[in-house]
Amino acid sequence: MRKTGIGSQQDSSDPFGAFDIDEADLEPLYHQDRLCCPQCRRNHKVFCPRCGIPLGHRPPHVKLPISVDIYRDPRETEGKSTSAHARIIAPNSVTVKVENMVKAPDTSSITKYPDPQRCLLLFPSEDALPLDDIKPGSFDKLIVLDGTWKQGKAMAGAIAGQNFQKVSIRSRRTLFWRYQPFGESYLSTIEAVYWFFRDFHDAYSRDPYDGRYDNLLFYFKLQWGLIQGIYSRNPQKQFTSRKLDGASYIRGRARLQNNASPPDTEETQI
Repeated sequence: MRKTGIGSQQDSSDPFGAFDIDEADLEPLYHQDRLCCPQCRRNHKVFCPRCGIPLGHRPPHVKLPISVDIYRDPRETEGKSTSAHARIIAPNSVTVKVENMVKAPDTSSITKYPDPQRCLLLFPSEDALPLDDIKPGSFDKLIVLDGTWKQGKAMAGAIAGQNFQKVSIRSRRTLFWRYQPFGESYLSTIEAVYWFFRDFHDAYSRDPYDGRYDNLLFYFKLQWGLIQGIYSRNPQKQFTSRKLDGASYIRGRARLQNNASPPDTEETQI
C-alpha cells in the first residue's frame, strides 16, 4: 500500500492523489444511476445516508482499532452529512446516532456510557489534548459530534458535564468542496475521523503508516470527483466564489466570476 506523509494531500491537481484509495471500486460509481434503497425505498445515487446502505456496489471496508459513535444533530441535512461515509466504510466499528442532545441532553444516549472516562470526545476546545499526550489503553471509544459549527458548539455545551476525555487532532487543510465562513482548517466529519486515526497510528505505532485508513475517504473522493466532473462538462458553469479557494478548486480553471453561485444541491447529491 502507498505510504503517505502528513500534509501530502496538498497536491494542487488532485488533493487525493497521495491517498491509497481503491480506484477500481470508485470509478464505476461516477456513472451509476440512482437506485432504490431496499430498506426505506428512497432513491439515491450511491448509498442511502439514512439507512447506511451502499447501492449497487460493494465498498471497501476499513477496520478501526476502536469503536466510533457519531452523534448527528437532527437539524443537519442527512444527505450532506459525511457521517454516513464512516458508517458504511467501517460498519463493524462506527455507529451514527441522530439525537437532539441540545433540547434533551439528559435523555440522550451520550449520557449513558458506563465509564465516560474511557471515551474520547473529538471536538475543538482549550482543554483537548493531542493523542501524543493521552495514555494508550486509557480509552476504547471515540465520540464525534456531527453538525454545522454552530450546531456542534451547542451539542458540546449541552454535554459539558460529561466526564469524557477530550482529544484534538493536528491541524490540516480541508478537502471539502462546500464553502464555509471560518477557515480551511475546519474539517468535515469524515475528514476529522480519518485524521484522528492517522494521529492514532502516529502516536501509538512504531511502523510507518501504510494507508490502512485511507479508504475512509472513499466516498469523499467520489464527491470531489463528481463536483469536478460537473464543471468540466459545463465550462460555462460558474463555481461559488464563497469557497475560500474557489478560484483554483476546479481543475483547469484559472479565473472565476465574483458573482458565481454554488453548485446545485441535486447535482452533487450522492
